[in-house]
Amino acid sequence: MKSVPSVTAALLLLSAVLLGVLVPGGPIETHNFSHISPWILGSFNTFLTSLDLGSFVIAYLAFRNKGWACRVAAFCGIAYFLVYVLDLAKIF
Repeated sequence: MKSVPSVTAALLLLSAVLLGVLVPGGPIETHNFSHISPWILGSFNTFLTSLDLGSFVIAYLAFRNKGWACRVAAFCGIAYFLVYVLDLAKIF
């Protein structure tokens, strides 16, 4: 079924775009990170950037109907969910 990979790719791209603008130091970032160690913040920023850029590749592969890419997209979705939970809990 072609619609499942297409929807998966679209949702992954949507998450990537929405999170991409929130990366610390990004265009609309307004949080104060002075209470977080620079090493932790740098690691988290690296994770977010890698997740964001990797999502574009995985979305393309999911759209091309690669079965494994849809499974990787599911893990990316879980990672996005955890990032939003950390943000809502005001940890980052």
